[in-house]
Amino acid sequence: MSNWIRSDGGMMAAGFNENNDCAVRALALTAEISYKEAHTKFKRLGRKNGRATKFSVIDQVMKDLGFKFDTRSMTLGQLQKKYPKGRVYVVKRGHAIAVIDGVIHDTFPSGPKSRVIRCYVAPSTIAAVPTIGDRLHSYEKREGALIAFNRLNDGVRSRYAIAKLIAAELGITVANANYYVRQF
Repeated sequence: MSNWIRSDGGMMAAGFNENNDCAVRALALTAEISYKEAHTKFKRLGRKNGRATKFSVIDQVMKDLGFKFDTRSMTLGQLQKKYPKGRVYVVKRGHAIAVIDGVIHDTFPSGPKSRVIRCYVAPSTIAAVPTIGDRLHSYEKREGALIAFNRLNDGVRSRYAIAKLIAAELGITVANANYYVRQF
């Protein structure tokens, strides 16, 4: 799978030919709306054609659409790992891009070491179904780990290898699974 897909966000298909519209393209892609609708949303809040979009305008549009602001400082590569599924509107210095299912959608590629200034996570990404581990209480996780340990302990696998399998199965960290395994 490629780390980048060339996309103009529907600009040409909508009959636009504009420069400095990366914020509009990224919005169309992450919000799954037409380029024209994205263009209109920004224009209503003061964006001028052919001009960069102010942070305050981006903030307002993303808030109106229910996107969650992620304040953690990170690189683009870290963001792609943090959000391997879902839609994220990303602002780098002087540029906005869409990251969809961990892949950059833009008119040109961006490097993984690019610094993310702001990012907004789509409501559908936030509302993703939690893992089994998220829904379990600590005693249930321990009991689940014990059951999985007894099933997986075949005398061939190391305890750490078993802990990694348990972590994946229960949706908990390897450190927590390893803690349980050391107790058994």
